[in-house]
Parts: sequence; structure tokens; C-alpha cells
Amino acid sequence: MQYTVGNRHGNLLRVTMLLLSLTLGGCSTISYYGQAVRGQIEVMSARVPVQRLIEAESTDAQLRGRLERTAQILTFAESNLALPVGRRYARYADLGRDDVVYNVVAAPELSLTPRKWCYPVVGCVPYRGYFREEAAERLAAQLAGEGFEVSVSGAAAYSTLGWFSDPLLNTFIHYPDGHLANLLIHELAHARLWIPGDARLNESFASFVGRRGADAWLASRDAEARRRFHDDLAARAGFERWARRLREALRGVYAAKLPASEKRMRKVEVLETYRLCYQANPEAFGGRRYTQAVAEINNARLALISTYSSHAAAFAALFAEAQGWAEFYDAVNALGELPSKARRARLAALASGDDEVAAEGDDGRAGEVQCEALAGHAGGGETPG
Repeated sequence: MQYTVGNRHGNLLRVTMLLLSLTLGGCSTISYYGQAVRGQIEVMSARVPVQRLIEAESTDAQLRGRLERTAQILTFAESNLALPVGRRYARYADLGRDDVVYNVVAAPELSLTPRKWCYPVVGCVPYRGYFREEAAERLAAQLAGEGFEVSVSGAAAYSTLGWFSDPLLNTFIHYPDGHLANLLIHELAHARLWIPGDARLNESFASFVGRRGADAWLASRDAEARRRFHDDLAARAGFERWARRLREALRGVYAAKLPASEKRMRKVEVLETYRLCYQANPEAFGGRRYTQAVAEINNARLALISTYSSHAAAFAALFAEAQGWAEFYDAVNALGELPSKARRARLAALASGDDEVAAEGDDGRAGEVQCEALAGHAGGGETPG
């Protein structure tokens, strides 16, 4: 495929050369990086200046309104949250599809530790991203053939970590206000801070900033939108609570000193118990909007959920200690400078020893459903390692 260099595509040659240069230090195939180059060029080729669209009479009124709303969010993010907007999101691209990238996550049959892939600049992460769903599905099929449990999920946005001016996309521009702000602030947080090789810290940090920042933006604007946003966050927290408890039950099975055949049987029992528990108590775990996710849950999906939902209580503690957002970012960056073992210990200490429980608001209320209480021997008789 050929790409024109000139006018609005004037940066494509520079982009191509930079992306290709990243392949020199990579640990994957040229074909993988080739699709990354083509995908990034496709996104950049479709960009149109936001201001031009806002001023054009031919622009759909609804799209114009959403573009104007993003401008308000970005102004708030830069002035109130100390996030680096610059020229990011100054352009808009309609890709003609619902997701921009498709991520593959894989985990062994009897483990919750995901496979990792390593890249230049970003380090090692527990997912492999593709710009075409069929390419992601091919990798997923290959990994499944090797015995991995896999998950393929579409993403509405991604961050180039400041390498390029990320555009607004049709994949998320029509999100409700709270979720639009959450997504944009989440991605800007990646541009502000990225610790190479620690995807769990990076994603949960961006999730914390996105949710806290979106709430702050809504607080002075729209009480009803803020209420709906809080309702959605509470539902998500319920599902994450269910997933965390299932993860802990499975971890006990996988850590047990048992034959693999026995672990497989107990795994089936645990999964069935937790699915039935959800079906009987959907409102306690996010509502029926998560029915499909519960039906499709596996080790890979649990690993992905954990990547985004860990450490929120630790970040909340850091935020409470900081004098403003800039100092908070400095504190998180200082965590990244610690050796990995010391970093994990510091995060655990900040979260009072159980960051995931605190992060998901699990306060031990008497009326709360305890799925593990319904399982006969879900834990496998061993302490999780």
C-alpha cells in the first residue's frame, strides 16, 4: 500500500521511519510491527482538524457538539489535572469501525499469570495489540492451540505515550460525558507517566486518574450525568469484586499440591459455583450487563481485569498525601524508580495490605453475597502463593 507524503499527510514518512526504527529493538516479528506501522498510518491518514470540523456547515450537529465537549474536557484536564494536552486530540478520525485496536491476552490453563510480550520503549506488557480483529483472532487461535486460555477484546482508544499527537476517534466520541472524560483523561495520564514493564501499575494508575478526573469535571457541570457515571462505576466495581473473589478461589486451586487432573476438576467446580452465584445475585455484582462477561470468564480475562483494577487504594492514599496533582504524579513516578519487589511492598503498605479489596469498596457489609461460602472446597486447601 502506498501513502502520499504532502499536505495533511506530511508527517507520514517521519512516522513510518520512527515506527520502523522501533522494530530494531523488538522481540517479535517484522510482520507484527508491519501491521502496527500500517495501522498507525491509517489512523493518522484519516485525521481532520477538529476546529475545521466544528466550523464546517456540513458537519453533523451531534458530532460538532461532541467535538466541542471534548475541547472542554481537555481544557479542564490541562488546567485542573496538570495533564499534558498540547496538540493531542486536536484532530478527529473516523475509522469506519467500532474499535481501533484489538488486544489478545493469554494465560496458562492452571495459572493466572498472563503471558507477556516485550516492546521497545513500553517494556513488557500482558497483551498483544492489533489494528485488525482478524489478526488478533489468528494469534488467539494459535495460542489456544498451544494450550493457553485466551481473550480478545476491542479497545476504543490507545495512547502513543506522547510519540504522536493522538486524535479523537469515532470509536469513542459519542460516549456519555462521564465516560468520554474518563477515557480521555485515562489516555492523557499515560502520556504523563509510564513506567516501562509494569502494565498493572500503569493501567491502574491511568484508571484511577481517569475516574477521579472525570468525577471532578462533572462535579461542577452536570449533577445528573455525574450520578449516572457513579452508578456505572458502582456496577463495574461490583463485577470487579466478583472477579477478584473468583480469582482468589482459583489461585488457591492452582497453588494446591495436587495432580493437574484434580486441579482441573476443582477449577470447573469453582467456575460453576461463581457463575451460579452471579446468576442468582446479579445486582450484587454489577447487574445483568455483565452476564456475557461472566459466561466467557477464563484465566486470561481475569488477568486483564486485574491489570486495570489493582492498586486503586494505594493511589488514593498517595493522592490524599499529595498537595495537588503534580505532586501526586511525582509520587507515582517515585514508585516507578523503586526495584519491582520494593515497589510492590510500597503499594501494599499504602493500601493497608489489601489494595484490591479497598479499591473495590469491599467493606464487608453483612448483607453482601459471599460466593465462596457456597463452594464446597474451592480453595484447594493451600494458601495462595
